[in-house]
Amino acid sequence: MNPEVYPAPGYEYHRYRACSVCGDPTFMAVIQYISGTVEPTVGEVLTSASASGTVLEYQLMSGTFAGGDAAGQITMTSPAGYDDVLEYCFKDGETVTGSAGAAMTVSGPGALKRYGRLYPEGEMSLIDGRWYCSFHYNLRFPIKYLDEAIIPVDEAEMRDGHY
Repeated sequence: MNPEVYPAPGYEYHRYRACSVCGDPTFMAVIQYISGTVEPTVGEVLTSASASGTVLEYQLMSGTFAGGDAAGQITMTSPAGYDDVLEYCFKDGETVTGSAGAAMTVSGPGALKRYGRLYPEGEMSLIDGRWYCSFHYNLRFPIKYLDEAIIPVDEAEMRDGHY
């Protein structure tokens, strides 16, 4: 991440944390491929002239690798060389090769997916040693801590109007 942009200028003393439910910020790249000649394997590092990533999963949608016309989709973790502004990884028409021998051509720019985010500590709640964003705090703990906030009132006091 660009340190000039995140955290925002003026927030030097702000701490940012990940929600224990949302998870740590992660990036993934999804590419469509054509002309596949060698099948990729999970954990293999795919590289091209502009980017690289580790294969998380792949799908064969048509053709065969033996016939050299395999087409499908690959999801990769740890993408490197992505364009942060346009949010794509790998370029259309690039040849992609793998550390274990995979070979294919990219069809269209690969999409960059982002999961999780960091929240300012002031917008987080620490419960039982875990940090929660306001959405997940309200979703998971409304009853547990709402009971502590309710003032116990005797029914007789309510009837007599002392409440």
